[in-house]
Amino acid sequence: MEMNAQAHGESRQSQQSASEDSSSVLRQVESCAASNLSSHESVPKPGSQQLLVEFLKVQERRAGLYSTLQAGFADYLKSGSELSFQQLCGRITTDFNDCSRQVIDIQAALRGPEIARQDLADILQDVQAQEKQNLKMTATLQLLRKAGRPSDRAQAHAAYKEATQALQEARTTIHEYMEEVRYELASNSMA
Repeated sequence: MEMNAQAHGESRQSQQSASEDSSSVLRQVESCAASNLSSHESVPKPGSQQLLVEFLKVQERRAGLYSTLQAGFADYLKSGSELSFQQLCGRITTDFNDCSRQVIDIQAALRGPEIARQDLADILQDVQAQEKQNLKMTATLQLLRKAGRPSDRAQAHAAYKEATQALQEARTTIHEYMEEVRYELASNSMA
């Protein structure tokens, strides 16, 4: 029975590993940096193309997290189950932090001497700043919605409008940066 429990635990670990495949290249970079491998050892360092693809995967994951958060918030408004929503927020926060760490690692690799693409690292840094604003405004709007739709009171309406505008600006800016990344990928694949 103990072996069966151990096998079950290993199965869970392998499932978790499979879901983290999108960060495997990034982990190789971290491993190389941490152990200062010499150039003749066998872990290849990803180029800027691979790192940008990895970044796009992280952004896709973030988009999925926002969808999950919005759906969870809608369920919370219907059911009133605060505990379930708090648990969801805890998981989402952990996942958003993981995404941010991955992007920071990609930035570091882009800035490193092997790739030396400060311009791309700066774009990713700007995306990080906009993602922070995006999350802040999403949370602000959820708090305003939880309190009830903005009423005729000018202050509540102004806060709702301001948060909505800031959220839209952050999303537009993120989209523009993502287009730059996609253009970089397309232009390098043609070269």
